[in-house]
Amino acid sequence: MAHNYREDIRETLGQLDLVSLKIDAISESIWRKIDHPHRVLQLEHILAGIEIFASQYLGELITETMLIDGYNDHSSEIHLLSEFIGAINPHTAYISIPTRSPARKDIKPASEERINKAFQVFSSKIKHVEYLVGHEGNAFAHTGDTRFDILSITAVHPMREDSIKEFLEKDGADWKVIQELIDEGRLLKTSYNGYHFYVRKFANHQF
Repeated sequence: MAHNYREDIRETLGQLDLVSLKIDAISESIWRKIDHPHRVLQLEHILAGIEIFASQYLGELITETMLIDGYNDHSSEIHLLSEFIGAINPHTAYISIPTRSPARKDIKPASEERINKAFQVFSSKIKHVEYLVGHEGNAFAHTGDTRFDILSITAVHPMREDSIKEFLEKDGADWKVIQELIDEGRLLKTSYNGYHFYVRKFANHQF
């Protein structure tokens, strides 16, 4: 059954130029807590269908994974997600957070630290990973306005400390710019695998 599961949908989607797949969990129990699917649906069949579709699809495939505090933002699920998404090889894998008031009050965005970790883990398996967190951003921005450019870049992905120092040097700016953004609550310093990263502060949505 899993092999032929919703072949009609795969055929329909195959005619589109771009398809976005929402993949929030690989573990059945976590998937049910987050997405509340109909009880007859089984995640293993859906994931098998995604694998088949991805292997045949000729258009641009992207994925979106929403990370929720205490649900799917722990290390084991992030690694499972990165393995699965890496295997289907999307053009871009987006990491998102809840940005609108949800129906349930216990739903909160994963922390900046967890989002940064997810980005690093995803990037080890997936060629192109970006944030989708409610800020406008351009990873290739270099307008000469250092503050604006740093905020634009970190709205799309974290910046390692050495990359920021190089960026500042090219702009003729110093570390004072970064410290001001931290003091204003617009940037946050976090760490992963012995490196310091700076991320756009986004887990401040008032639910």
